[in-house]
Amino acid sequence: MYNGALAAAYAEEWWNRRNPAFPAFPVDCTNFVSQCLLAGGLVMRGYQMLQCFRLVM
Repeated sequence: MYNGALAAAYAEEWWNRRNPAFPAFPVDCTNFVSQCLLAGGLVMRGYQMLQCFRLVM
């Protein structure tokens, strides 16, 4: 069961430094939110690859 208080506690602990238990990424916002959700007990299943498109002008 998801616990928002645990997610918030994780965010408070790691907001200003990287948790060495996870890989480092250059712009880490999405990864940080994922870590918070995981700390709150959210079960992650698989991943989705988004396709990027380039508009040539």
